[in-house]
Amino acid sequence: MTKNTYTNLLTHQNAINRVIDYIEGNICNNIELEHLAQVASLSKFHFLRVFKTLLGETPMQFLSRLRLEKIAAALISKPNSSISEICYEHGFTNMTIFAKNFKKHFGISATEWRKNENSNLGKVISNNRKSFQEPSMYFCQQSRTIKWKTQMKQNKLLEIRGFQPFSVAYVRHLGAYQVDDKVFETLWSKLYSWAAPKDYLSQTDLKSLIVYHDDPNLTSHGKQRMSFCISVPENAKTDGEIGKMKIEGGKYVVAGFELTSNEFPLAWEFVMNWFPTSGLEPKNGPSFELYPEQPKDDKFKVEICIPLKS
Repeated sequence: MTKNTYTNLLTHQNAINRVIDYIEGNICNNIELEHLAQVASLSKFHFLRVFKTLLGETPMQFLSRLRLEKIAAALISKPNSSISEICYEHGFTNMTIFAKNFKKHFGISATEWRKNENSNLGKVISNNRKSFQEPSMYFCQQSRTIKWKTQMKQNKLLEIRGFQPFSVAYVRHLGAYQVDDKVFETLWSKLYSWAAPKDYLSQTDLKSLIVYHDDPNLTSHGKQRMSFCISVPENAKTDGEIGKMKIEGGKYVVAGFELTSNEFPLAWEFVMNWFPTSGLEPKNGPSFELYPEQPKDDKFKVEICIPLKS
């Protein structure tokens, strides 16, 4: 690969990342192909070629798949919302088209999906209750917030916490969430190597986090997206494969853990199984892992953060 080709690849990657971030932030709105090309600062036809080359699907195929997967997740996490309400929340206004697309993508209707998945979820929750008790809620006088006591041995904290919006620089990984340590090291190294000369690593309130954009139970391994992030000033400039996005403010469920590398799936499963019994509703938006300190003795202190609907 020549230097010019590599430079063009990084430029295109940055442009497509901007488009993906725009789609996720506006998934409830009407999105036109022409506007996405403008976000990428590319001509419509060049944008189409670049997007499909990097992601393996067209922009509108990506948008439709993302909406369907988010609706499928919401059908389970929002049992009190009607199918039509959930569709409208995710940008589907034509229920006939939605029904056709949903069945084509998942092989069953949305009604069957909700019935089957809720039945399966009930079995999972029942099985998991054998290994930990259902969390009990209490009011913490010191922090003036609601918290939960749990019996999961790795769990250190489960509470609702308010976040102010903040900007992050990121390097994005496309592929299965389950990757080896070398991939993680490479991605963090790219981000830190970019940030160090700009003195971003010396921020007193530096945040390190991994954003998960897709549900691994719904999105195929090759299309799952992870963003390795550090907080940066609002006016920070990024380029190449380093992108910039904003983490939305608001209330989040925050579950703190101390884990070994192979315990992360169990921690996520614990939090997601807790939701149906909590009376709370996750918001449409990426969840993330926040790392308050460096790992020690192969143990990671991590806070799993999931946005809440008001």
